[in-house]
Amino acid sequence: MKIVKNLVAILFFLGVYSLVDDVVGQSQGEPSLFNPSERLSRPVNVLTSQVTVPPTNQMYTTVGNTDRFHRPNLSDRRSARTINAVPFRNIPKSLDLQVRGLVMMRDNATNQALTSNAASETVLSTRDADMDTSGGVEITLGKTLEDKTQRIETVYWGLFTRGDSAMTSDAASGLNTLLNISGLSYNGFGNPLSAVFNSSANQTLTRSFEYHNVEWNFTSDILIDDKQSVRLLTGFRYFKADDRFNLNIDDVAYSVTDDNHLFGAQVGALWTKRKGSKLTYHIGVKTGVFFNAIDHRTKIFGAAGHAFIEDPAIMNWRDDFNEYSKKIDMSFLGQLELGFDYLLTPSCQLTAGYRVMGVTGMAFATDQIPASFAEAAEGQPVTADGSLIMHGAYIGLDWNF
Repeated sequence: MKIVKNLVAILFFLGVYSLVDDVVGQSQGEPSLFNPSERLSRPVNVLTSQVTVPPTNQMYTTVGNTDRFHRPNLSDRRSARTINAVPFRNIPKSLDLQVRGLVMMRDNATNQALTSNAASETVLSTRDADMDTSGGVEITLGKTLEDKTQRIETVYWGLFTRGDSAMTSDAASGLNTLLNISGLSYNGFGNPLSAVFNSSANQTLTRSFEYHNVEWNFTSDILIDDKQSVRLLTGFRYFKADDRFNLNIDDVAYSVTDDNHLFGAQVGALWTKRKGSKLTYHIGVKTGVFFNAIDHRTKIFGAAGHAFIEDPAIMNWRDDFNEYSKKIDMSFLGQLELGFDYLLTPSCQLTAGYRVMGVTGMAFATDQIPASFAEAAEGQPVTADGSLIMHGAYIGLDWNF
């Protein structure tokens, strides 16, 4: 029993001594056992191989939220964004939508005289009805890939033209056709078509045009410096151009339709240069060699049916003037545009510019008018050596989301 009392006394004495020593050490700037945020400056039982590290503020590092489902607040996300030379690509988002309005016109095609008056003066030609300035829309949907410098995109644009028309009249019925329709008859044998096309009072020309473009592209951005970048492009393109021609004389109409379907691979590039924090200039080019699948249709038709060949000297006499044919040709397409982008908000920018596009190897309705209609009824090859030049302005908005 005496031994137990002695042990209790010894333990009590050691506890009091430890408490007093801790209080004294804290007053001298030494760490306390009750302050776990401090490190010991004088470790116990230090070996000769150990190095004592003095307490410093740099020893403690702030650790962010390690929760895999944690998302920083909006201010933190915005502060983490950095501006680079690639326009509208500094926002870490995966989708972008571009919507643009187009105002474009095309060059005049080959001019063909159609009608003369009693004084042998040309009063109606194919250029009297041509495509004026037409409006359209362009929509681009792009997706950024895991590599932030690469993306895929789908592009559509189309022009919605109302066509054009022209009419000439002569109260004395002195209008005569300049087309070589000899050998053709209408409404029975012995009734030459020239009896309808000549000595007429009214002749009306109507033309219509249709243009649609679809692209699937893969792009890759290359940074030149802190203000300039180049976007390389490769992809597949489909371009449709329809040209329709219709000449009405009394109840008979001569019509020609040519549909051009271009498809093939293309390459391109877009150079951009940033001016300040919001304005960016750009110059873009696209080019490719395409297959052109041409659908050609021509006929002379009225209330009494088709005009037909009545000349026995022609092999296919008695055949209707109603021809349909196809042709595969090669075409070259090139596109150039220049413009600017202006950042309105962190996710939206204004874009505007001017575009020029040229296409070769095209079939136009006005190029299919034959030198002799009767011989053409035997099977006229499709002429596909026309060139199309379209140009105009665009303006729109780009969203990144």
